[in-house]
Amino acid sequence: MASESEHSGVCHTAGEDTAVRRTSIDHMPDEIMINIFSHLSFSELLDVVRKVCRRWRKLSRDSKLWADKEYHVGVSRHCNSKNCKSGRTEREAIRIFRSARSLRKVHIWRTVNCHLIEVLCNKCRRLTDLHLHAAQELSYSTVMDLVEQCSRIQTLRASDELLKTERASVAVSRLQHLRVLRLQETHVFNIRVVRPFVLRPLADGCPRLVEIDFGHLFVSMDDLKYFLNAKKNTLKSLRIKWSMDGTRCLLSLLPVYADSLECLELYEYDIAHDLAREAFTTVGSLRNLQELWMSVPDQVPPGAAALAFTNGGLQELKVLGLPYGCGVEDNTVIAISRGCPTLRQLSITHTTKLSPAAFSEIERLEHLEVELSVEGCQGDPKATDRLTEQMPNLVIRGNIHARLQLFDFGAPEDNRVNADGHSESDEDSDSGSSVGSSDSERG
Repeated sequence: MASESEHSGVCHTAGEDTAVRRTSIDHMPDEIMINIFSHLSFSELLDVVRKVCRRWRKLSRDSKLWADKEYHVGVSRHCNSKNCKSGRTEREAIRIFRSARSLRKVHIWRTVNCHLIEVLCNKCRRLTDLHLHAAQELSYSTVMDLVEQCSRIQTLRASDELLKTERASVAVSRLQHLRVLRLQETHVFNIRVVRPFVLRPLADGCPRLVEIDFGHLFVSMDDLKYFLNAKKNTLKSLRIKWSMDGTRCLLSLLPVYADSLECLELYEYDIAHDLAREAFTTVGSLRNLQELWMSVPDQVPPGAAALAFTNGGLQELKVLGLPYGCGVEDNTVIAISRGCPTLRQLSITHTTKLSPAAFSEIERLEHLEVELSVEGCQGDPKATDRLTEQMPNLVIRGNIHARLQLFDFGAPEDNRVNADGHSESDEDSDSGSSVGSSDSERG
């Protein structure tokens, strides 16, 4: 048991003339102090710890303390933890960059003066994650500063203009640690700016690249083929349009990823009608996909979308999203239920073609215990009731709304129903006259 003196922070040494020595937090080794500081928030490290003394100021800059810290410029709604800090003015952001030199993650949600980015590159050289606004202009000198002074960047989100020139693309390709590149569409006065996309230098560089989002750019199919072949052993996640140059389907290039691609998102469906079946069949050949998101609009031929999940199915798929799936039909859901046995999360939104029979097939998905989303779907509001009973742990997002139907003009007049729920024959008998309501609708 500890003595009273030990509880009070006083330590006695042996001997007749006992020497009294007081201990304090200053006697703690650096490793323990850093461990204590790791439990403090972004603001506490920056505004309190570093102002106590020189030693604490030095320890507060330790890279271990900043590995999970984020700074956001422009908005504060994204800062929902103690590890985040936000500021609205560029002046405040510059002060942060000069003080927190071990900062790793920065999100800039609006366009800023190039001077702010220059200060960021010069002071925060341990930066690993940088998210810039889509409209942020980046001169070649700014790109070079970023590459040379923040060479440890692993995740970069920037305007799709980042690769608009050969030398800028060459500069980006020198980021040896880059793992994730997300390119955002640039709009000027609400008009899409189409620029040449220089891709080959990126294919020859960035050896650790595992994820790329091409945004809404057009690119030469030859350059895309060169890029995909160069990254076939490293790239795991790809977000891209169904057709890159507006004429040919890119899916013919994807079979090289049959054994490596784990996440795929396809959007802006513009496949020619006679190529649709081949396109969805190609998706189904990517056997190791674990996450798949793809648009299935109305113009998809009947039965085509189901081909992505037949012929063996996607046995490893865990997450499937069919946003704006206006073209999703019963046979698509049936194929998913039978061809994706490990599916845990399913999202089908904005479709009007699903019947209760299709939802009953979902019961086959024994691992679907995370989420089912039916936002914007129309049909039988009770279609998912049985799923709730059979899968009590399943979270169902959204509600199925009753489908709006027009009158059946081919039905006999005495069987038509008006907007008030009364038959027209009843109204005729009451009024003694014929009431024309051929243009009416009911909910």
